[in-house]
Amino acid sequence: GKVEFPGSISATYYVDACITPFMIILGSAGILLICYDGYEKIDAIICTLAGIFGLGICLFPCTAWGLVGTFEINGNISGWIHNICAFIFFGLLAFNSLFLFTKTVGEMTPEKKKRNIIFRVCGVGMVASFLLLIPL
Repeated sequence: GKVEFPGSISATYYVDACITPFMIILGSAGILLICYDGYEKIDAIICTLAGIFGLGICLFPCTAWGLVGTFEINGNISGWIHNICAFIFFGLLAFNSLFLFTKTVGEMTPEKKKRNIIFRVCGVGMVASFLLLIPL
């Protein structure tokens, strides 16, 4: 038969085979970000906030009918919280990639220049993804 794929990564929450890996990966990333201190206070703040919002994505599933998620709240409310958490999570990751990971102390090595290109491409890709979501 025909294989049906969910409309988004978040919708995999409702596919039995996908819920566990999705929750483990995103939940682990959220905890890792909360625990990461970085080099400066701004690194710790941005990563902690990103981690909290990453966990929020897990705790509040995308829109569905009835009561959903860990807290069994209305699916529409959970969907709104999920989308807000996802927007802030990826926004903070883009900020990290564009402005924090690209910082340099001292002379910039050729390897650091290459890494900065990768960080900027990833950051721009995340911002571009946001722009694609804006209705025309």
